[in-house]
Amino acid sequence: MANAQNFTVSFIIRTARITEGQAPIYARISINGKRTEFSIKRFISPELWNKEAGKVKPKSREASQINPYLDKIRKRLWECYSESLLNNKVITGSYLKNLYFGIDEEVLKTTRDLFEYHDLTEQDKLEKATDHSQKLGQNLK
Repeated sequence: MANAQNFTVSFIIRTARITEGQAPIYARISINGKRTEFSIKRFISPELWNKEAGKVKPKSREASQINPYLDKIRKRLWECYSESLLNNKVITGSYLKNLYFGIDEEVLKTTRDLFEYHDLTEQDKLEKATDHSQKLGQNLK
């Protein structure tokens, strides 16, 4: 594959953001050394976190709840990556993060769309001679 990249998914905790003895867990997407992170909305005591494995220590009570959740996130991110490769998308960490969360890519707008939006939203403030949509439409035909 011509657009294959160095892609990894890992999990980290943010000890600088400990609240009530619990640190937030973040998913980290790395593509060719560039990182993108997002919170998975789960917290763990730093003593229970295995930094090397990027998981909760297996003998803890929390491990049976959090570790399978981490595996699901990892699996879904790999699915998003594979899907993007198959569709020949330009893959970045933020693109995969948005795909994971179901956020559509922003549709590119044309200059015509911009004028139409402006005329619509500012209609009460515009003079009659400022109607861009008619002028622009004549120029594009």
